[in-house]
Amino acid sequence: MNELLAHLLPFTLKGIERLIVVTEKTSQSWGENGKAISARYGRPPSAGEWLVGVELPLIFEECFGRKSGRARTNDKPSGPTVRFIAAVMRELGSPPSDETIVRAMTRFSELRKSRRAVRQRDNNIGQK
Repeated sequence: MNELLAHLLPFTLKGIERLIVVTEKTSQSWGENGKAISARYGRPPSAGEWLVGVELPLIFEECFGRKSGRARTNDKPSGPTVRFIAAVMRELGSPPSDETIVRAMTRFSELRKSRRAVRQRDNNIGQK
């Protein structure tokens, strides 16, 4: 797993800086969706929360061809997705705790479903 991560991480990191910019702009321009999100979550997610709870789990799915998930081992967060997100965030210099990762993945699961649909639609458009 570590070798695969080491191989894929450079490819993923190239887009991370661009992804951070996009997430910051997205959180600034919520418009009408922002009202619905604010009603559900109290406020739109920060760029870091969006990255940890929405985008990186979806990138994990694309890179590894499996659904992102979270697990607990001995009452501690674990699993390949949590380790992947922690590794990427360490590379960015702002590693959240594993608990924070799981909390963001849980809290923003509905946003991740919506974003997954948008990413799939965009991928289908790009393939035509």
